[in-house]
Amino acid sequence: MLQQFLHIFITSAICMVWGLPIYFYLKRRSIEKFWGCNREGIFVFLFFSGLLSLAFLSSWTILFIPLKFNYLLSTTIGLIIILLLFFRKAILKLLQDCKFKKNTPFLQFLFILSCILLFTLLGTLKPVNIDTQLYHLQIIRWTNEYGTVPGLANLYPRLGLGSSWFSLISLFHIPAFKHQNFTFLNSTITIWFLLWLMNKWKYHNLLRLHASHHRVFALFYFFLILYFLYDWQLFRDTANSTSYDFIVTALMIVVISYIAEHIFITNKNNFSFTPVVIALMIITFKLSGSAVLRIVSVCKPIKPFFIIA
Repeated sequence: MLQQFLHIFITSAICMVWGLPIYFYLKRRSIEKFWGCNREGIFVFLFFSGLLSLAFLSSWTILFIPLKFNYLLSTTIGLIIILLLFFRKAILKLLQDCKFKKNTPFLQFLFILSCILLFTLLGTLKPVNIDTQLYHLQIIRWTNEYGTVPGLANLYPRLGLGSSWFSLISLFHIPAFKHQNFTFLNSTITIWFLLWLMNKWKYHNLLRLHASHHRVFALFYFFLILYFLYDWQLFRDTANSTSYDFIVTALMIVVISYIAEHIFITNKNNFSFTPVVIALMIITFKLSGSAVLRIVSVCKPIKPFFIIA
């Protein structure tokens, strides 16, 4: 379990580092309304933006070289050096903004901690999702050891699936950990998506007395949390598998909630590339995720990135 904790921490830290360039780019363009001005929201944004950035990069990198953690670590160190050279003051200001403040009620903190321990514990057990052993691990190992192999899908069509989620798992495979079941990335995404849901619920719950739509959205996120914990194939199954279904579901909910909040809170329907970018990333994880494009084509919000608070 300690190994799983370490793997989750390393994965989260690397994703947040890769999310920093997007943060500074948007901040430099004075696009700050989507932050929601809270510490938890910034962490969640950094993780998801970094995760999607790495997913995009790995989708192209795999065409030329295998996806190994050593390459990821080297480029991450290089990125850190560049950030320290050119964005040192901005990083210090970000650290000050994210300074720990005890503003989470004890029961909420206990609930989040219990869920994190549950997801981490499930991730240490033998995967129960049959697809994990059937073909997921084979794809991950091929990606990690050989990269793209022409004609491989002729041997077994599933090996030519090309999901960027498997590419990410390969990229975060730490060779120093000889005994691992490759569920670390799924355990990580369940934790961060829970934090995203909790943060959204907390934001609307605090404003529920100011407007009716905040009460509606507070109930929406509250019941989403309950349902995700109730349905075995969501949080709990994902934490104990290598399935890419959860990341598709999670990002689709992010896009839908983004659009819904923008329409009902701002009463605007202007164009933005934000939901389009997220929708395109969903497709790289699983082709069936292309259904979200129909939603994006109907509702076009204006804010620059998905709402965190």
